Amino acid sequence: VALAENRGFTGGNAAGVAAATGDVFVFVNNDMRFEPTFISRLVDGLDQHTACTAARVMSWDGDTIDFVRGTSSFEARGFQELFGKAYEPGMALADSFFPNCGAFAVTRRAYEESGGFDPVLFAYYDDADLGRRLRMAGHGIRTVADAVAYHRHGATVSTQPHAHKRFVLARNALWIVLRNYDDDTLPHVLSAVLTLAGLRVAQDLVWLKSPLRDLLRPWLDP
Repeated sequence: VALAENRGFTGGNAAGVAAATGDVFVFVNNDMRFEPTFISRLVDGLDQHTACTAARVMSWDGDTIDFVRGTSSFEARGFQELFGKAYEPGMALADSFFPNCGAFAVTRRAYEESGGFDPVLFAYYDDADLGRRLRMAGHGIRTVADAVAYHRHGATVSTQPHAHKRFVLARNALWIVLRNYDDDTLPHVLSAVLTLAGLRVAQDLVWLKSPLRDLLRPWLDP
């Protein structure tokens, strides 16, 4: 699908969905390579309880884990469990809070019921957002160990300024909180979310490049 302008990861995928005709969507990144059975394994993993299947994503050389399971913090920041660790055959992989959006399958029905990719996000945390809304709509997500992809991590984003990435990460996490939390939950978390967002901005200022930075790092790093 040719686009006249850069719509980012979410907008580009949304344009692809608009042109698609099938009952299952398979999304892949342009900085990945795949085992020959990648698509069939993903699609075969879909059933009445699982509307979205995530691939097992390895580093480009296949030595370490890039993605096997995703989790999210209360401030809507996504985390890849076991990132950089060695994969052991037979490792138990089950439900994931979200798929790696560079290598996953989802039914059309579930995608549409969840609202699909949010074009406002452009890029980053789009997977955590989609996974959250799929689960809110009652759909299961799990990782399929035999659906294997290899990721050249950072091949695309390494061409962009690091400061821009940090800005988009902070903005998107805040937007996901505001969009998805209900009226009962939001008042309890918003002050903490805003405080942490502010601290991350301060982290990049000279005055915080001190021992205090190391003390706050566990709370601030994305």
